[in-house]
Amino acid sequence: MKNILKLLILILLISCSEIKLDKNRILNIGKKLTQTDFSQFHSNFPDVVTLGDGLKTKMTELQKNASKFGFEIKTHYLIFPSNNTENCTLTVMTDYQNVEIKLRYDAEFDKFHIIGFMTLNKIK
Repeated sequence: MKNILKLLILILLISCSEIKLDKNRILNIGKKLTQTDFSQFHSNFPDVVTLGDGLKTKMTELQKNASKFGFEIKTHYLIFPSNNTENCTLTVMTDYQNVEIKLRYDAEFDKFHIIGFMTLNKIK
């Protein structure tokens, strides 16, 4: 029983350490995504390991069609983190569409991996 309790405490400590993310850095990723002209973009993206073409295309679409941008960050409590599990979700909210972006922090790079993204609602 004591070993199980120790294991549960260890799991809790690991999951709590996973959520200590710098929300300002995540917010800045969202702001930069909505302000970058991706037709002129030819360099590394701040705080992101790799920025895929699909997200660049989606952000360009949002920039052309939305007039207001807001951001929401949700951190996730991970009990068993893995390479494909996100630490947080960055939601870019607009008057056109909302886009949810899954992020995973990588301490080795001191940057975030974009695990994926999806559109949350349809065009009005």
